Amino acid sequence: MRGARADAAGRGAEDIAAAALVAEGWAVLARRVRTPAGEIDMIAERDGLLTFIEVKARPSFAEAAFALGAR
Repeated sequence: MRGARADAAGRGAEDIAAAALVAEGWAVLARRVRTPAGEIDMIAERDGLLTFIEVKARPSFAEAAFALGAR
């Protein structure tokens, strides 16, 4: 199970991502949606495009890119 520090860091990263999306004209419809398959960090919409977003927080861009996968 994740610790409180990791949870706070994740929420902070999600706050930054949500603010960036809103600044680009996206409407953030939901955050931290729990499903039987897992959690969806964010659901956003712009111009009729519904998007499901996974937020990754890492110390560097290279580490963040490495953390991405097809799942």
